[in-house]
Amino acid sequence: MFDTTLVIAGGGVSAAGRPRLPIRLMVSLLYLKHAFNLSDEELVNRWSENVVWQYFSGQVYYTPKLPCGATQIGRFRTAIDKSGV
Repeated sequence: MFDTTLVIAGGGVSAAGRPRLPIRLMVSLLYLKHAFNLSDEELVNRWSENVVWQYFSGQVYYTPKLPCGATQIGRFRTAIDKSGV
């Protein structure tokens, strides 16, 4: 059902063979980045400290670690293209 959607939205498996991060997490990170006007580095650092942001992103439990590398946000942004953002 979501086969082509995952390809368009950057889900599935990366070129290196690793599973990609959940789309809900990546979309919520993009939303928070634009809502609070943060850089990619600031975003991942603040996300790891904020329980509400983690819950908004679909996390069930608080995890005091970075959700992803700051470069992964930029790669996701280019994967979904400007029209997706």
